[in-house]
Amino acid sequence: MGASPRPMNAPYPQHINMSSGIPSHTSFQNTYGSATTSPGPPGMESMASTGSSNGTPGASGGQMSSANMQAQKRAYRQRRKDPSCDACRERKVKCDATETTSCSECSSRNVKCQFTKETNRRMSSIKQVQDLEKQITQVKRENSQLRSMLNVREGQMDIDSEGPQQMQIQLPEIGSHPKRRQRPPPPQELSLVRSNIRNFGRGIFKPPAPYRQIGSQAHFNPPRPELPPKHMADHLLSSYYASVHMIIPILHWPTFEREYEAVYKAGSLHGIPPVWSSLFFSVLAVGVLFSIEPSIHRPNKGKEYIETSRMLIDMWNDEFVIDHARAAILTSVFLTEMNLKSAAWTWLASAVRISQDIGLHCETGPWPMIEGEMRRRVWWGIYVWDRHMSLELGRPLLIEDADCDVSLPVAIDDHYIHDAGMLVPNGVSPLTNFILPIIHVVRSVSQLIKTLKSPIISPSTLATFDTHFDSCMAAFPPSCQLTAREPLDPRMLAPVCHLMNARLILHRHNLTTSCPPEVRGNAMEQCIRAALDSTNLFARAIALSTPSNPSTPPFGPTANAMTCTHIWRCTLFLLFGGHFDAALTCIRASSSIATLRDVNVACGRNVAFFLGVLIEKRRAGGLVGSKAYRGEREMDEELMAYVSGDLQASPENSWVWTGSETGMNIVGSSGGAKIGASPTLLGGGREEGTNVLTDVEARDWGGWERVEYLVGVLAREQGGYAQPVHARYGSGSSGGGMGSDRSQDRNRGNERMSITNII
Repeated sequence: MGASPRPMNAPYPQHINMSSGIPSHTSFQNTYGSATTSPGPPGMESMASTGSSNGTPGASGGQMSSANMQAQKRAYRQRRKDPSCDACRERKVKCDATETTSCSECSSRNVKCQFTKETNRRMSSIKQVQDLEKQITQVKRENSQLRSMLNVREGQMDIDSEGPQQMQIQLPEIGSHPKRRQRPPPPQELSLVRSNIRNFGRGIFKPPAPYRQIGSQAHFNPPRPELPPKHMADHLLSSYYASVHMIIPILHWPTFEREYEAVYKAGSLHGIPPVWSSLFFSVLAVGVLFSIEPSIHRPNKGKEYIETSRMLIDMWNDEFVIDHARAAILTSVFLTEMNLKSAAWTWLASAVRISQDIGLHCETGPWPMIEGEMRRRVWWGIYVWDRHMSLELGRPLLIEDADCDVSLPVAIDDHYIHDAGMLVPNGVSPLTNFILPIIHVVRSVSQLIKTLKSPIISPSTLATFDTHFDSCMAAFPPSCQLTAREPLDPRMLAPVCHLMNARLILHRHNLTTSCPPEVRGNAMEQCIRAALDSTNLFARAIALSTPSNPSTPPFGPTANAMTCTHIWRCTLFLLFGGHFDAALTCIRASSSIATLRDVNVACGRNVAFFLGVLIEKRRAGGLVGSKAYRGEREMDEELMAYVSGDLQASPENSWVWTGSETGMNIVGSSGGAKIGASPTLLGGGREEGTNVLTDVEARDWGGWERVEYLVGVLAREQGGYAQPVHARYGSGSSGGGMGSDRSQDRNRGNERMSITNII
């Protein structure tokens, strides 16, 4: 097999010990396979074939030992070996394969040229090394990309990193429908098969929701409550229509009114399905909260109605209809307005699961015109509420976008939707609700919540969301635009707050201690700008809801809980930034809501506390206002924690609770405040284990009049800082902030109490 075969009769050199024998074939294979040296240069094999003794000398007699000779023989065989591929080795032909090309024998036979046998590993090992080198290069490249995303500089993440993470943000286009999922094609006529599946599959599985036979639920027949007086019910339905129905129109109003009139014509609820009765009382309960009549706006009456609604629901029911989903989501709305957020969260979950059980999340059909459209509106109403509560409470979403392929509702008021078709008279506004503009906003919430899980939001991501929010704002009516100057209908404020609130929460995220000081300072600037834009809307809504406009409902009763909390967030940032006139506009808006919303009272108590802290900080020589967050002095972490508001309610992004007491250790722990306020202001007398204010706490913070007084005190203590901060956003300002032109329009349009008058 060698290139220069030795004659069979040629004697071996005398110094080789024949007793040791030639190494066996197995030994040769193992030695070759384990060798790491490459064959020697040309001429080596001629020296070996002539028996030259140029190798290592042996003992004193010049003879090499048997072990050394065997090692030399192995090296010779190793150097002499011309490795062949598997095919050439089996056929015992010369192999001319190289490290990069196949041999001619394998090419002519169209077989794979490979080196897998133990004696032919050298060529295969070279290729394996080359493959490993390629893999290592790829891993290094991917590792470099990951490091660019998580570039750590002095213990902080580099916010200028523009890694692949930023490309994952996919915000839906305004007006685009969810992607329709592919479903199996319809087969041939299988009516008998479907009938047998319904029959013999009973008790094991249910057919898909649109193809079920809903039972009559005759086993559930609870006592029917008495109907409220007709005039009161009329008022409550009108109150509901002007508030909740504008945001989530989950009822086909002409159909509901027709059923409502039929019930009152009959004089009782006997014979009416319990689920419709439950829906009816949930509508009345929500109407109580948004009533503009003080004699009717009694929360206790609303609680009675919602309890009646709950008693008319069968807890053992296993056959749901769309009215079950409607009643559940309205119960969640009611509990949210009553500031019972955890209870509202659980009822929202019931609404989501019921709607998914009856297939509202899937585009199915064909349906009659009214039923098909209302299935879409109920689903999107629940979708809006899921996004709203998840963003407000900082909790996971219940609905995944990938599980929904329902088309968007049509932009037509439900009065023009009939089973015979949709027809809008000429000159009539086709849509009187805000469901579509709100959907455009909340469809980005899933991406926003994912973004809020990052320690820092990069500037490019912030810009992407801001651009999307600008497009969403363009979908609202012209009177809702920030550039508009005319007064704003207070009922339009709640829909727009979905957008303004999302923008504020986005930028507020970068206030966390994970961010470097310059990032936190920029986040504070953006939050203040968002608060100033919102203040423009508040001022215009207040200007319209005056006694001189009796046709317009007052501002207070039309505001929902989200509006209250958004005003509170804006107030905190404006006070921190020294924009006292704008802060007073927010305080005036909250004052007009007063005790109509429980959360508004808690917000006022928090603002009073925050003002006390700011006043004490200022008296101690601290910076309060714009200079407090521009790097001119080290940030006051206490103020940053207070101004971040309910960001400290997030289990992922809050920073004040690390190392804090948990569970039963919280009982008896005392926390102080530095404002010298009374114990009742700080929580004295509060029942342990509850998040609801006591009657004493709800009164002793002094009311909104005291809050306005404290703003004047702070402005006086601020002294020289008050006027420059006001001038930046007022008339005569040139540059900075939101821009001088828009700021002048805002200040001219605001009807607010002057700081000078308060002082």
